[in-house]
Amino acid sequence: MTTRALPFIAAITLPILGACAGAPQRDDTPTTTSSIIIDGDLSDWTPESAIIATPDELFLRFDSHDESQAIQAADFTTRIRIDSDNDITTGKRMITTTLASSVALSMGVEIQAELSPRRSDGTLRSGSAAALFTDDDTIETGHDALGFYALPTHNAPSYEARLDRTKLPTLQHDGPILVAVDFIDAQGRIYKTQQLETTLPEFAPRAHDVSALPEKSGTRVMSANILRSKPIADPEPFARLLSAIDPDIILYQEWFGTDESTYESWFAQHHDGDWNHAFSSEDHGVAVSTRYPILDSWTLKRSNTRAVFALVETPERPVLCVSVHLKCCGGAQSYEDVKRFQEAEEINAFITSIRAKNPDTAVVIAGDFNLVGTRRPLEVMGTALGLDDQDLTPAHTVTLGTNAAITWTEADSSFSPGRLDWLLYDTSAYEQGHSFALDTELLSPELLEESGLHPLDSRASDHLPLVIDLTPRPGT
Repeated sequence: MTTRALPFIAAITLPILGACAGAPQRDDTPTTTSSIIIDGDLSDWTPESAIIATPDELFLRFDSHDESQAIQAADFTTRIRIDSDNDITTGKRMITTTLASSVALSMGVEIQAELSPRRSDGTLRSGSAAALFTDDDTIETGHDALGFYALPTHNAPSYEARLDRTKLPTLQHDGPILVAVDFIDAQGRIYKTQQLETTLPEFAPRAHDVSALPEKSGTRVMSANILRSKPIADPEPFARLLSAIDPDIILYQEWFGTDESTYESWFAQHHDGDWNHAFSSEDHGVAVSTRYPILDSWTLKRSNTRAVFALVETPERPVLCVSVHLKCCGGAQSYEDVKRFQEAEEINAFITSIRAKNPDTAVVIAGDFNLVGTRRPLEVMGTALGLDDQDLTPAHTVTLGTNAAITWTEADSSFSPGRLDWLLYDTSAYEQGHSFALDTELLSPELLEESGLHPLDSRASDHLPLVIDLTPRPGT
């Protein structure tokens, strides 16, 4: 047998019992398209459904072992094993049992994904890992080879995941499929397995090319993390994206090491028209730019919180636009997670003080929230900031051409694509018009030419731009 970088597999070898540890959850009605949106909100799944196969994608829903932890930064491993033909004689033969059951689950595994996987020394690490198996070969690979991602990126009681059948030849057939989701403790013991079973429909890759960009249906707001001031060295992709998206208000993050005058000069050189700017500092790198007048702007003085506040006079009403970049990294309840929560509290309190003096002002907050621990920073950020003192609402920003609200992606990272960027708005003042994330790799050649875009423009940064059109709510 040839083995290439064999990953850890927590399996206990037993005599073949030909039985599964518990009855698998089934979905025997394959669909040609899926109504499932991978965005971390599982309300679009029916209670009895946990696996859905379409002609070119596979969607999974599974519970968490410990909902207080995010599964890519946990003290346990979540392992997804796929027997792509429900046949133990093909793929890698794995016979496992759990701590709670003596009944063995026998599988011939062709595809495996792990979240918080085990290192070669036995310790756990953050991120993900993947492997492909044949009868006599093991190939360690990464999430991109599977077209795999799972949301939310923060802690949750349940998760949803997606795999791309077009990238996986062993899923390009019709017939039965068995999936096991194992939860493995730090000692390598499987303490719970969730079994999912369905029938793959005939493989038929669909054209996902986007043929048109949504027309502007209100005040267009765009948020973008531009990857450590990359527009200075490589301005063209960012300039092309702004020209095609045509925002009225831009909330930027990661203009690190760039002073305000350099930022404004860059903007004037690469964008037409008269623009107004609110800039934080070289260290914080957050900015708001707009075609509309800025009535006032603020930063958090003597604070390490990366945020800038601009009171923008839109045609309908004043809008307080806040660009934020919360602390990176860590897991749930880590120092970084606590820091994100404290930053969100500070930002919320400052917005509240501004609104006390400007009660008719609506609020929009957007940026890189780095939600890789708990969801608490997102929840506290928009608390009671609406015109009617209700909480702000996260915009529904599905990436054009997909069924996913992915905002961050890096093919070579150990972390699978996630939703790090968020846009909050006031539903008492605005209705959500068009909203989306933009990945230029998914645009049709005709649309790329028409829009003046290049296929890899979105890859100039590891974050996708988020867009929302704000339409005034009648009577406000």
